[in-house]
Amino acid sequence: SADASYSPKVQKRTLKGHRQPVLCISHPGDHAKYSSITDAHLQHHPSLLLSGSEDGTARLWDLRTRKTAYCIVAPVIENEPNDVTAVAFHPSIIEDRQSSDESGDTTKPASRLDCMVYASSGTNVYGYD
Repeated sequence: SADASYSPKVQKRTLKGHRQPVLCISHPGDHAKYSSITDAHLQHHPSLLLSGSEDGTARLWDLRTRKTAYCIVAPVIENEPNDVTAVAFHPSIIEDRQSSDESGDTTKPASRLDCMVYASSGTNVYGYD
């Protein structure tokens, strides 16, 4: 018998932009438990979603506006499909170069968070920053 308290999830958002079926999606926090970078760093872009499609594009979505922030077109290579079959975020900490302040003292390099996205198409994996 069905549980009377069960309520199915209701669709809240539709993101429109791909011209063919979507094959994969990724969120920056999907792999937090597998990373050596802290969860706080992985969640630095919680309003982004990455999707890949049979139309040969990977789209980076801004979930706040529900619009495409960037559209990446997979290169077309002869005799290979250009469907985007896998996408992933890879956050990284980047250390800026040392600089000097007004007194000429060298300051410690500042670190900032950056994010690479990867898209797989055919037999290739492409990285974008």
